[in-house]
Amino acid sequence: MMVKYTDRLMVKKEWIGRGVVLCFPLRDAMYQVPHDTLIAILETIDAPYFDTYAWRVNGVYSTGSPGEYVVNALLDYEARPYK
Repeated sequence: MMVKYTDRLMVKKEWIGRGVVLCFPLRDAMYQVPHDTLIAILETIDAPYFDTYAWRVNGVYSTGSPGEYVVNALLDYEARPYK
């Protein structure tokens, strides 16, 4: 497993199948989600990321402000601090 800390939600073709876990801030929370799970979530909710030039040609897509439907789909992956 490889943990990648990014400053935004990001997917890369080169990370598919490599056991990458992403940690990134989104709004007022941190999220920790396996990269391949994130890909599956984005495909399931029909996010437009995979129809972009950046994904098709460069193999990468990132956003600092995804839609509300993406944020809602990631709620199970919100990293909560220890109390």
